[in-house]
Amino acid sequence: MPNPYVDYDVAGTEISSTYEGRHITFPESYFNHPTHTDGLVDGKDPVTFGTVGDGYGVGVAYSSASGVNDLIAVDTEGIWAMSVVASDDEGNSAIEIGDVIYINRTTCVLSKISSDTTNIVFGYALDSATGDGAAHVIAVKVHWDPTGQRFDVYRDYLAAGAAENAMLIEVDDATTLATGYSQALQTTINATGDKTGDAEVHNVAADMAISGDTPYAYNYTAYVSTSGNPTIGQIAGVSVYLDDPGTACGNITAIDVGLAGGANSPAGRHCFMRMRNHSAGSIPDAAFQFEGTGNADYFCSWETVSVPIVAAAVGGAQTHKITVRVAGVDYFIPLNTA
Repeated sequence: MPNPYVDYDVAGTEISSTYEGRHITFPESYFNHPTHTDGLVDGKDPVTFGTVGDGYGVGVAYSSASGVNDLIAVDTEGIWAMSVVASDDEGNSAIEIGDVIYINRTTCVLSKISSDTTNIVFGYALDSATGDGAAHVIAVKVHWDPTGQRFDVYRDYLAAGAAENAMLIEVDDATTLATGYSQALQTTINATGDKTGDAEVHNVAADMAISGDTPYAYNYTAYVSTSGNPTIGQIAGVSVYLDDPGTACGNITAIDVGLAGGANSPAGRHCFMRMRNHSAGSIPDAAFQFEGTGNADYFCSWETVSVPIVAAAVGGAQTHKITVRVAGVDYFIPLNTA
């Protein structure tokens, strides 16, 4: 599809009229539209036009065409009754007032499917519909959003002496669910291209560079609290679940930790994991808890014989022991002095 804005070389030529370019007129051949027997756009069709990426535009055709060279006017900001499929990227999904409605770039089917590989923003629902995967005629506020689902990235600064958030996302969730997930922020990366060498794929990357004195520097923090003593089956600061990666995966690790302190390593708390109980009145049952069966062949595994595992005979007197519980029975790992 050609870029409809490049064939103008006279300053002052009107390309679009009324209210910030709301109405745009192009030849029929410039539009993608729903399939028709004659292959031409019909009046009231949802359409897309423009170039790949952020150059795509959307709207509703005012009239039908009888040939590919017919000039067709499009409304890019009106309110129209449109046929919208009640589905999203996960399947059937109810349409609620205010939901973003997307249009498939080529088929021009309207739905809540937001994948930017196929769809772009068309507008917003002004009515609701049952989540049955069928098409429903509802009122839609058409809104041509040139940025689509891509984010403009802005650099923000915190003033000296300020203690605040450069960016804050606050979500009030009043939903009631029997299954599924209630999420304030969800990200997905569909990595389909082959990577080689030392290439990596990151869904979320958080980098932090510090040049000023800082008492506590945490690249990522997770704080969880409750109010009103609700009934909670399981609560965790971080939950990690890796699904079956397939037989070609070299290694699978739930949490991968690496340290690169080198000569600048501190002499004190230098460890892979630090655990501290903040409540003296509530002592955890265990530092680590293994549930179910078949958890691991070994409690710990070292690739080579090195610190802290060294070849040596048992040292001095046995003065301490580590308590472990297996299947409800307490056992002890003896500790000897050096």
